[in-house]
Amino acid sequence: QIEAWKPVTEAIRTHGAVSIMQMFHCGRMAWPEINPAGRSIAPSPVTPKQANPLTGQPYPVPDAMSHFDIAHVVNGFVETAKGAVAAGFDGVEIHGAHGYLINQFLSSYSNHRTDEYGGTLANRFRFAREIIRAVREVLPKDVLLTFRVSNWGIADMDVSLFRDAREWEELIDLIDSEPIDALSLSTYDFKAKAFGTDQTMAGLTRSRTTKPLMLCGKIHDRATVQQALTEADIALSAKSILLNPNFVDDVRQG
Repeated sequence: QIEAWKPVTEAIRTHGAVSIMQMFHCGRMAWPEINPAGRSIAPSPVTPKQANPLTGQPYPVPDAMSHFDIAHVVNGFVETAKGAVAAGFDGVEIHGAHGYLINQFLSSYSNHRTDEYGGTLANRFRFAREIIRAVREVLPKDVLLTFRVSNWGIADMDVSLFRDAREWEELIDLIDSEPIDALSLSTYDFKAKAFGTDQTMAGLTRSRTTKPLMLCGKIHDRATVQQALTEADIALSAKSILLNPNFVDDVRQG
């Protein structure tokens, strides 16, 4: 993996761009059938309400993570970050969004623990904090560290993972206090109002952090890019780039 990615990251750098490796753990969204350990893990033995769309079957009940499991996963993020640096990536993103493991700890929807990793939002954030600080410690100073967050998950997509605007702002306060270089916010639609307020998710988030803010969610052309940049510093697009190899030139030309 490291050797395979080296020419890719070098080519990206040669063309004046920056490469950031995103890393995450599936948690309860994993398939035990393809896991050598034959299990899935999560903060609590709680499954999504919906069936797995790829199998049509219910998700298996995950094992509640022990303190050993937690330490093991934190170390996994650290080792993955080291590999990214060795492969020449300019940055690393910790994926704390979309209902994957870190997000499962953050949200009371999936975190029913009663120990120091559950209950209050500060406790639910503990796992993310341990990962952020452990990863930051092994990254060279010139390597970027970003953190991705969302209020939605890939399963039970209609569920708000955080209670209200106040809880979201508290979460952003916690993330903002950590040694990251930027915050990546994922939305369904960057223009939509959040939590019944008159603000967007980006607006709510921007009000609690001075760190550079990256934003995605129905950003697909020059007009939506420019609109997104009124509340964020960097506009992100994925599907549009995958579907259109001329996306960058099209945005430049308007």
